[in-house]
Amino acid sequence: MHELAYGCRRGRVEGGRRARVAAMPAVAGVLALGAAALLAAPLSAGASSPRRAPSSSSGGTLTLQFTAPVSLNPALEGIAESDIDFGALDYDSLFFQQPDGSYTGDLVTSWSYVPGTHNEKFDMTVRPGVRFSDGSAVTAEAIVKSLQYFASAHGPQSAFLASMTSATASGSTVHLGFSSPAPDLPFLFDQYEGVGQIIGPAGIANPTELQTTSDGAGPFVLSASQSVAGSEYVFTRNPHYWNPSAVHYSKVIVKVIADPQSALSALESGQVDVLTSVPWQVAKPALASGYTVYEAPFSIASLFLMDRSGTTSPLGSLDVRQAIEDAIERPALAHDLGGPRAVATDEVSIPGATGYDPKLAGYYSYDLTKAKQLLAAGGYANGFTMDVLDTVALDPNGDLGAALKVELAQIGITLDLTDVPSPAQFLPAALSKQYPALIWPISQDGNGFAYSVEFALVPFTNVFGSTSATLTALLTAATGAGSTAAADSDYQKVNDWLVRNAWYVPVYSLNSTYVIGKDVANVSPINPSNTTIDPVDPTEPSLSWHPSK
Repeated sequence: MHELAYGCRRGRVEGGRRARVAAMPAVAGVLALGAAALLAAPLSAGASSPRRAPSSSSGGTLTLQFTAPVSLNPALEGIAESDIDFGALDYDSLFFQQPDGSYTGDLVTSWSYVPGTHNEKFDMTVRPGVRFSDGSAVTAEAIVKSLQYFASAHGPQSAFLASMTSATASGSTVHLGFSSPAPDLPFLFDQYEGVGQIIGPAGIANPTELQTTSDGAGPFVLSASQSVAGSEYVFTRNPHYWNPSAVHYSKVIVKVIADPQSALSALESGQVDVLTSVPWQVAKPALASGYTVYEAPFSIASLFLMDRSGTTSPLGSLDVRQAIEDAIERPALAHDLGGPRAVATDEVSIPGATGYDPKLAGYYSYDLTKAKQLLAAGGYANGFTMDVLDTVALDPNGDLGAALKVELAQIGITLDLTDVPSPAQFLPAALSKQYPALIWPISQDGNGFAYSVEFALVPFTNVFGSTSATLTALLTAATGAGSTAAADSDYQKVNDWLVRNAWYVPVYSLNSTYVIGKDVANVSPINPSNTTIDPVDPTEPSLSWHPSK
């Protein structure tokens, strides 16, 4: 009997042959807002479904908009769209998530959990004939070294491999072992989470060079001579790419444009072809100009209460943390800041997604009297001042930070906000332990609940090292559950524990918003199972983007 993989995308990982993990159902909270059709198709009226791409390269240049990268080293960069704009272009991953949420092998051709190991042992067979951009072969040994480097690099994704106890190579097979169940490795090793983007041995030997050169097996290679750090990054064709029929551009340029209006102006003037990092406010004018707009729930705008031990702030008191929860008027903030499709929530999962507990909805009501009583019970009847870190790259114009400042002032808590321009500045500031709280989204990408929780516990969002034996036990039970129903129930218990203990202050769902220019064709719509878009589909070339002319 095959082991079952549960969690973010529920499905069966079948031993001994290639398998696809089934996509999750559409998020029910979106249906409640009457927007299901908008999430299943482009928002532009007349847009057609993706067309079959040309069978060979079409040439030309594709120009994308994004914010400044955290790092060009895949082991030190962020996840999701950052992994596409600054990762998947030059680093193919072990698995590739298709637009419908299913998985295919990219650098591997077959995989399975070892029967009887409760999802703690995993084998993969390497695709033959694949080479890194320097011409060297992608081998099982190279993959093992890359995974070990990710685990030890102290980057945002290192925590994902914290339970990996062994990684060995035997011929063309990679054998992985974990100290606890790891049920969703195809998700973890896909193009969005970064860990599965394999770095070549030369790059691992000289990691500082990965900031200016590529050492991956992706369709493109970073051109240092044509790039300007912090402004424009140029990627040229990889002559050794294993599936050239999937690539329909000779060059990709990523322009760093953080301001939403400037990004839209760049699209309208022809400076960029696709906007990959813009807030929902850009959707309406973009639609009016005839562009295709895709939107889907991606994360939850949140205030992370990190100093849960009370090292530098009153946040060690559960009464204080719960007082903050009860002082937030979530529906109003969702309406005013989140846009027409935002869903107010006080849970770490959105309605319809794994972990969401409808019985817990509204656990924290907007009740200022109760909030003041809790604050007094925690020993802070007169309030206090708290330093909070924010970044305008993920909180446009600092709007959420400003709103939370007003909300919490009503119960005597003064937020001293520090805004930094990009995640590249945010990460070291978060690690400084100067800020007991920070504004950061809880990821919902592809409904990867287990890894969303783990990512929320990585050092830069858990700098004071909060731990809980209860939480660890709940996560272990959920990841090792023997049925889908049991896993759903166990993940709800994880969500319930986090809500009741007020580790985070979720506010409302955030959408991924992409605007597609008129010169780009074959871009697949995003959906709650896959909220990120990819210019190159290595395993289904017919789904790769290409010029419309």
